[in-house]
Amino acid sequence: MDVLDGDYIHAENEWDELSWLWQRTEAPKGCRVELVDGIVTVTPLARVSHQFLVAHVHRRLCAAVPTWGVHQWCPVAVPSRLGIYLPDITVVPEEELHAAEERCLPAAAAALVVEIASRATARIDRTVKAHAYASAGIPLYLLLDSLAPDGPVCTLHGSPEKGTYRELSRAPFGEPIALPAPLRPRHRHGRVPRGLITYPSTAATVSSTGTDRAVETRTDSRARRSPTP
Repeated sequence: MDVLDGDYIHAENEWDELSWLWQRTEAPKGCRVELVDGIVTVTPLARVSHQFLVAHVHRRLCAAVPTWGVHQWCPVAVPSRLGIYLPDITVVPEEELHAAEERCLPAAAAALVVEIASRATARIDRTVKAHAYASAGIPLYLLLDSLAPDGPVCTLHGSPEKGTYRELSRAPFGEPIALPAPLRPRHRHGRVPRGLITYPSTAATVSSTGTDRAVETRTDSRARRSPTP
């Protein structure tokens, strides 16, 4: 691939050209720049409630796999779908993360990706990203969809085959959902003030105020969720 005058390239294939374009796309701070089906897209800055929710899920996954990498907005590349996605959360074994030398993580290196649907991303999260992650062979895709037609629901997808996931489990917000090994601990989501969805560790519950504190040594949670981001 040849770069001419810094603003034009002569690429040998479409993927190189599109990834080059994605790398050089500027957007307002906090916006998410992705390559979706070969088109560079910019998603507006998420609401504060969305960020709080991401932070809570992030902490619970860190507790479940403390020796793995749990990252927010880590670029994940799926060349076969002309896609570069920034999942809300990506769980990666540390050895895979250290081996990744490119700007993007090869999607096949991820063990789990998590998307939290918003009005700006719900359609893509439910369809385009589900097919892309399955095509790349990512074992697990967890979608938290507060805008689902039948009400807020958390769906765990797995067993990818020919670009399609099988639904492993589904639970409305407020009910527990189990993740398979090595993400073994049960995680509960539910309602807490200001849109926080909490996932307890095996050592403590989460208070109804959204503040982590040791209440009982059991895997349980009492929480409430406020309006979606």
